[in-house]
Amino acid sequence: MTPKRPNHAPHPITLMKNHILTKALAIAAMLVGACTARSQSADIQPGIAMGSVHSGMTTKEVAITLGKPDQIIDLSDRSSKKREITYKKLGLTIFTGFSTNIEVVHAVAVNAPFSGKTKESIGIGSSRSEIIKAYGQPTEIKRPGLPNFEVLSYDSPKIKFALQDDKVSIISTEFESQ
Repeated sequence: MTPKRPNHAPHPITLMKNHILTKALAIAAMLVGACTARSQSADIQPGIAMGSVHSGMTTKEVAITLGKPDQIIDLSDRSSKKREITYKKLGLTIFTGFSTNIEVVHAVAVNAPFSGKTKESIGIGSSRSEIIKAYGQPTEIKRPGLPNFEVLSYDSPKIKFALQDDKVSIISTEFESQ
């Protein structure tokens, strides 16, 4: 004869289901945490990082981090070797040059679909008024002759916002020389 369970004790199958559910929730929490950490790396830190590309990064490190680029354009002239490396699906363009015979990232520009934002919550699609509210009056304003297009430049922090119809279409930053 099988011993009877007390009325208040949970059934063994219920205990097993609860244990499996607890483990599944713990795994889900870890995955959400990993995704949050990854999405935080998409932030814009003027002069320091744009997404996963940061100051001092070599082009080899960029390739390891982001994979094969969509396009590479040689911008070299007689005095220096430079390249523009584009990842269209990421909305990321990287400008490189050489520092002590190693090719490093000197500047980064982002456009849609890049979704990162500055700590002031400025990103692609932000308005001109939001930029001015967050950063104050720009150091320089350029209007290169394109209709409804202007570039707001700031020296501190080192960041530029290209606006089309008063909305941010491109954000760029230069990294300090290594």
